[in-house]
Parts: sequence; C-alpha cells; structure tokens
Amino acid sequence: MAKPKIMTKQKRSISINYKKNKQMKTFKIILVLLFFSSLGFAQSNNKSFSDTTLWHMHSGFTWTGGQGGPPHDENFDRYRAILNDTIINDTLYQKLYVCDSIFSTHSLMLLGYFKNVNKKIYYGTSIDSMSLMFNYNLAVGDTFRFNSFDNFNEPTDYLVHVNTVDSININGSYRKRIRFDEFPDSGNYCSAHISVAWVEGVGDYNYGLINDYGLIMFVACNPSGGSSLVCFSENNNPVIGNCTLYTGINNKAFNHINLFPNPANTFIRLKTRETIQKLELYNLSGRQAKDFYFNKSSKIIDIHLLQSGMYFAKIYFKDMIITKKIMITR
Repeated sequence: MAKPKIMTKQKRSISINYKKNKQMKTFKIILVLLFFSSLGFAQSNNKSFSDTTLWHMHSGFTWTGGQGGPPHDENFDRYRAILNDTIINDTLYQKLYVCDSIFSTHSLMLLGYFKNVNKKIYYGTSIDSMSLMFNYNLAVGDTFRFNSFDNFNEPTDYLVHVNTVDSININGSYRKRIRFDEFPDSGNYCSAHISVAWVEGVGDYNYGLINDYGLIMFVACNPSGGSSLVCFSENNNPVIGNCTLYTGINNKAFNHINLFPNPANTFIRLKTRETIQKLELYNLSGRQAKDFYFNKSSKIIDIHLLQSGMYFAKIYFKDMIITKKIMITR
C-alpha cells in the first residue's frame, strides 16, 4: 500500500495562497464582465423614445390669393414615427420616419436619427449631422435657444426661459415636464403667442415633434392658424387623442369574417363565407412577416415562429382588401 503524501506546512501555505489568488482572479474577471454587461444593458435602454411612438400634428391657416381674392383654407397633417433603432460604434440611434397627409406604414420614409446622451436628446437627418433638440436637465430660469426659420426664410433664434419644471403622469409613470415662457415676437409679421412644453419620452407636448418652430410661429399669426399635437401614442397606447397605427389600406364594411383566437399563440383560424385568395401579416414597422395562401378546406394560419407583438392581417378577397389587427403573445 502506497504511503499517503504528507504536505509540509510551507507547501500547504503555498497551496492555500494559490487557491485564494485563483479565486480572486476569477472574482475580478466576473466583476469586469458584469461591469461591461451593465454598460451594454444601460446602452440598450438609453433611448430617447419608446420603440413604437407616433406623433400626429395638425396645422391650419387661411390665406388670400391676390388683391381682394377669396380666402383659402390650408390644412396640414404631419406624422412622425419611431419604429426601430440601430447601434453604430457602440452608440444607440433611434430611427425617425415620416409621412404626410395620411398615415400609412407602407409610405413611411426614413427622416433622421435620435440619440440620448445624459438626458440630452440629439437629432439629425444623418448620424454625422446631429444637433441638440431637447435638454431635460434644464431648471427654472435656464434658457434654451430654438433655432428655426420663419415665413420669410430668414434665420431666426428664439431664446426662451424655462418657466416651470414639474412632472406629469403618463400611463402610470411620472415624466419630467419643462415649460417655457411664451416665444418672443419674431419682429417680422406679428407677436405670436406660443408656449412650449417638453415631456420626457414625448417631445413637445403642445406641438409634437417639431424641427421648425418658425412654422408654428407663422401658423399662429394667421387668422385661422393653429398648430397643435392632435394625438400621441406610445407603444400603441394613446397618451393624447387616439393615434392607432393605421395601415392606410381602404377597409370596406365586411361583417362575414372573423379571426380567432385574438390574442393568438400558435395559430389563427379564419371564419368566413367568402373565398379568400391570400393573407399577409405585417408588423408595426410595415414589414411583411409572413404570407399565406388558402384552399377551400383550410383556413388555419400557423404563427408559432413569429415574435410576440401587434400585427396587421391584410386579407385579399376577389374584389376587396380588408385589414384586421391581431395580437401574438407567447
């Protein structure tokens, strides 16, 4: 029988120190990994707005064409939406899309990018041309310079003081709100009375997501002028008005179709007495997620591979197209 090895006091001390050093190195590595992972987590959540955000701003004014001509009413509807983001050089940018007149996810065009740096929201039509749009670190008495163009395309600066800083409850959570004094007279055409109010995650609570306050000044100076934020939604939940994300597809009254269950998990069943040619599912970004073709005996849609979220079902019949909302949950 082999004799058991007897470790000397010196060797035992070396062994214990080696284990302690190894454990300490492992602990330090874990701390470093946790630190960098926390940076990544903070980065991924360092967003200016929610993932699905929609602004609808309406502007209107009256103008007269020619000397003694009849008045003309002009109305403008502008839609701004944030639907996805991207990470470039470890910086998170949210993409801003735009469409005018009628909101449609199919007609949205990329307009620019947002980034959030310590509650300072920067915007630019490109990554390399960003400027400060909102600063939620301002306090009462601070000033902010709104750079814009007025009706005569002359550069105009509006230096406005912070009047009040408080908070507002939106969907069960309190957001910081910064209210400014009224804009000063631009010196060109009238003394417009407009008041700006910023709310975190919303932008301008009174006028929507605005890049040109000169336009607001111009509209406010006309007899029938009036720019305002008609509706604002966050993650498709109404905050101001009702801004449900429409697809822009012309829906006709059609009562003989039903999609169930809704919400759905693994499949959707269609019940209708009409012949369906095909069905397409679109996500909130307007991207087609899946399409289905049917025979006369089967109207079951397999959705188990799709991600959770809200979808629009675009259903093709012989002489019409209708859309219905469907929620997929896991």
